[in-house]
Amino acid sequence: MPVDSILYVESRLHKVIFFVVEDGVKEYYKYGRMDDVEPELRQYGFSRVHQSFLVNMRFVKSVERYVAQLKNGTEVSISKKYYKDTEMEYIRGQGEL
Repeated sequence: MPVDSILYVESRLHKVIFFVVEDGVKEYYKYGRMDDVEPELRQYGFSRVHQSFLVNMRFVKSVERYVAQLKNGTEVSISKKYYKDTEMEYIRGQGEL
């Protein structure tokens, strides 16, 4: 799967779930940990927004009130720990900084 078609990645019960845009949104599962996937995807514009979520910043429509709204309408929770960094990455991506 092409990396630029991944909307976001979620970690749940020892599985990493890739949400991919292809004729809608499809899910692909892999056993593993988010800490193993994150370094690989960071170089492609992914940002850790929560202990359980990595988001492809190219698909982020807005960031507000601890939620990342994706361009397809999906909302991903942003934890307090990651909110400031996520907000700054979003603003940088919009060319506002």
